[in-house]
Amino acid sequence: MKELDIHSVTVNKWKAASASKTKVEQRPNLLKQDFSTTGLNQKWTADMTCIQTKRNGWCYLSTIMDLHSRRIIGYSFSKKMATDLVLKTLESAVKN
Repeated sequence: MKELDIHSVTVNKWKAASASKTKVEQRPNLLKQDFSTTGLNQKWTADMTCIQTKRNGWCYLSTIMDLHSRRIIGYSFSKKMATDLVLKTLESAVKN
């Protein structure tokens, strides 16, 4: 490997984010596992996914899906997991 200047790809293990020191306010479960709809924009779901890239390390994809059409109606991609990422996703969904 040294003669051919070949290097192995090493992957760092994922580390969980440290717990926030601020208290999280409990919210009621409005859907209660009822995902049925009769029209567009009645119920949306959101998700954030961690994606490891070679160039930028861990990146984050935030999405919002309309439950009626099952289509992604808003998304945002960022190198940082921050409130701004979620707000951009919501703005994208509202515009669509």
